[in-house]
Amino acid sequence: MAISSATPTSATAAQRIPITALTIAGIVSLTGSMLTSVAIPWFVLQTTNSAAKTGLTGVFTTLPYIFGGIFGGTLVDRLGFKRMSILADLTSGATIALIPLLYHTVGLVFWQLLALTFLANLFNAPGETARQSIIPDLADLAGMRLERANALVQSIPRFAILFGPPLAGVLIALFGASNVLWLDAVTFAISAVVIGTSVPHRSLATPHGEGPRQYFADLAEGWKFLAHNRMLRALMTFFLFTNLLESPWSLLLAVYTKRVFGTAVSFGTVLAALGAGAIISSFLFAAVGHRLPRLGVIVLYPLGAAITFSALALNLPFSALVGVTFVYGLAVGMVNPLTNTIRQEQVPSALLGRVQGIVTALSFAFIPLGRGIAAVLIDPVGLPTLFLGIGLLFTLATMVMLALPVFRDLSAPGDGAI
Repeated sequence: MAISSATPTSATAAQRIPITALTIAGIVSLTGSMLTSVAIPWFVLQTTNSAAKTGLTGVFTTLPYIFGGIFGGTLVDRLGFKRMSILADLTSGATIALIPLLYHTVGLVFWQLLALTFLANLFNAPGETARQSIIPDLADLAGMRLERANALVQSIPRFAILFGPPLAGVLIALFGASNVLWLDAVTFAISAVVIGTSVPHRSLATPHGEGPRQYFADLAEGWKFLAHNRMLRALMTFFLFTNLLESPWSLLLAVYTKRVFGTAVSFGTVLAALGAGAIISSFLFAAVGHRLPRLGVIVLYPLGAAITFSALALNLPFSALVGVTFVYGLAVGMVNPLTNTIRQEQVPSALLGRVQGIVTALSFAFIPLGRGIAAVLIDPVGLPTLFLGIGLLFTLATMVMLALPVFRDLSAPGDGAI
């Protein structure tokens, strides 16, 4: 999919509207999600004054991505990418809206909050899978390289990750946590309208039978493809391990900055440095990603993580910590666009929703495990030892990736299948 060197015409501009719309929908939806990610924990703390219940709410936020990723990917392939995205936005938005609606009318008990939080993210998971899976079609329509399309769709919404939490804090102070949830519901509706009016339908590649038996047969087909594709299997195994190692990052950083620097501002500044680095490298990948060695781009991620976690064991001054974390962001920002590109090259369009959903689900499955292990080890082991241990494991991951022959084929699109 080469980018045309011709001067853009009105037709070319029209063909780029769908991928622009997908990016805009991502910005709007992710901004709302960032508001909710701050508002719901604050709402739980405010109404229950319980740290345990707040932590439990976080579990009910993560678990749906596991179930929704595994079982929702088949629905993505059956309904089509556009339909699933719109359906997920509408159902997630309606579910989120029920939280402030019930709270301000008949009342909201804690188990209802957990159920609504779970359902909102359960619907959101296949919606995100659908939006990732539609990128190849829209990139082809726009005459855009797949690497560039993935980078743009993922990098621009990163601004929501950078600015969403501070915005949430201001809005909560002005309007209250429960009322901020209304804004998230509105962003889902806006995303559905943008996708519905600007993104074309994609016909299903193959017909699907009806009934539970056929559904599970379709689901198994996605698992079989993933299990038998040498390249994707190796990449998935690698990232499952590194996700396990990286999952306690925010927890450990929060404890570290509180103990060493004593302020929440330091924690937020370090996270912002990571986000800024990731945004810059994502845009760099959009510009020249197709020219970069793929193995080198991926290896930068575990290598950067190894350096960052090891540096945290040295009690760096704050300015040095911000600098190291910024460099870590530079290493991280290119990885997701590249791995999505590789997956989209390897997987047939008819299976893309299922495979994408399975990979997402497995990635989320290791997040609570890694955070739980780290939480247990913080006090008996100590932060410096824990940081150093994670850094050494990331170094090991880097060495293994460089040693395995399968990763040497990363630069050749289409390789890796049996």
